[in-house]
Amino acid sequence: SNAIAEEARILKLAINALEAAGLSTLKVTIGDLGLFNALLEDTEMPPRWRRRLKHHFWRPQSFRALIKKFTNPASSKRTSISGLVDRLDALNVNDVVQQELQDLPLVTDRTADEIAERLAEKMQDRSEQPLPRESAHALQNYFEVEGALSDVSAKLKAIAKGPHFTKAIADFEKRNAALEDMGLNTRRFNFSANFGRELEYYTGFVFQIESTAGNHTVSVAGGGRYDDLLKDLGAKTRIPAAGFAIHTERLKAALS
Repeated sequence: SNAIAEEARILKLAINALEAAGLSTLKVTIGDLGLFNALLEDTEMPPRWRRRLKHHFWRPQSFRALIKKFTNPASSKRTSISGLVDRLDALNVNDVVQQELQDLPLVTDRTADEIAERLAEKMQDRSEQPLPRESAHALQNYFEVEGALSDVSAKLKAIAKGPHFTKAIADFEKRNAALEDMGLNTRRFNFSANFGRELEYYTGFVFQIESTAGNHTVSVAGGGRYDDLLKDLGAKTRIPAAGFAIHTERLKAALS
């Protein structure tokens, strides 16, 4: 597709620019947030659980805690609001919230309706079927995938066989083929499924290019796909986008 070809061209352009500036030894690391989103879509669970996992994707510790909670609900510790959730069995959730808030100032940006919705979800969680352990293991095992970009497809295919994930792997392989067609050696690039978790505005393909500056390794360029960024900044519609940035000061340090 055009999107896959664009992503390959973006990486090729970034490498060409760095080489034209005078860098010769580059380390390229690639991730793909779209693979994880596809795996999550194939995992059977309540939609609200999927939303919460996506929200905490950027926070690995919180993400692991949610997986544990969904797999073994009985392991969840009681919190300061557990008593409120206990009362929902006998009272309407909105009545409980209004009773609690009537003498208190609202010191959160959530509305009373949003608070009621969150409490209702907590009540529903208590009666949900646990997330199967094999599904939890697949989600956790995905983040362990790492290796030469040319060699990781087999590792990805061994994790799960769902339709969304299978298509995402096929797109991943098409991008690798496009990179090879452009003369890039994917055996020299490193893929890490965990890479990109700290880069919250990216939505799919993501990469980082490193070089050496003295005795240190520095990131001199990075980029990828960020289809939601422009809408988050105020655009009226979602605008697909991909690009990269070169850190000029780090580039100068590497060249010196």
